[in-house]
Amino acid sequence: MNLFLDSAALEEVSDASELGLLDGVLVRPAALAEAGPSGLDATMRHFRTLAELTDAPVLVPAPSAAPTDADALIHDGELLTDLNPNVVLSLPLTRAGMRALSFFGEKGIKACATGIASVAQAVLAARVGAAFIQVPVGRLEREGQEWLRLLEQLVTVYDNYSFSTLIVAEGIRTPLQLALCAEQGVDVVACHAALLYDQLAV
Repeated sequence: MNLFLDSAALEEVSDASELGLLDGVLVRPAALAEAGPSGLDATMRHFRTLAELTDAPVLVPAPSAAPTDADALIHDGELLTDLNPNVVLSLPLTRAGMRALSFFGEKGIKACATGIASVAQAVLAARVGAAFIQVPVGRLEREGQEWLRLLEQLVTVYDNYSFSTLIVAEGIRTPLQLALCAEQGVDVVACHAALLYDQLAV
C-alpha cells in the first residue's frame, strides 16, 4: 500500500519526503486555497515546486478549467505534463472529464478521476485509461454510505479484469480507516501528515 500526503503545504510535503513516508501527494482545491497561491502563474509554480520535492505522483486539480469544458481540461493537462511529468491532473467524472480522461489515456498521459462513488463509475474511468481513481472515503462515510464495501468491490473488479488503474482512498482520518483500507488491498491511502506522525513514538 502506498501513502499519499493529503496536503498542498510545501513544508509538510518536504518533511514527509525526508522521513521516507511519501509515495505521492494529493492536492485538494481547499488545501490549495489554504496554501496561498493566487492566479494561474502562482498555482503552476506551486505545483512545480511540489513535484520537485518528491520523485512521486502529485495529483492536482485543474488550475484554470471549468469541469464542463473538455478542451480547457485537456489544455490544462498538457500544460501540467510539460511542467513536470510527475504532476497528474485530477478530473471530475463529468462528460467533459470523461472526454479528457479518454484523450489522456490514448496519449499515454497519466490522469486521475475524482469523486468515484460506485463500481460503475470506477469501471468507466478504468476503461478509458485513468491512471488513478479517487474514492472520497470521508465524504461517503459522512453520507452514511458503505465505503468499505465499495473499496472491497473495486479491488475485486479491478483484479478480475486486470485494470492497471490505481485506487486512491482519500479523506482518511483515523488509524482504523487506514488499517481497513490496507486489509482490503487498496493501492493508495491519502491522509494528512498528523495521522502519520501520530503513529511515531515521541
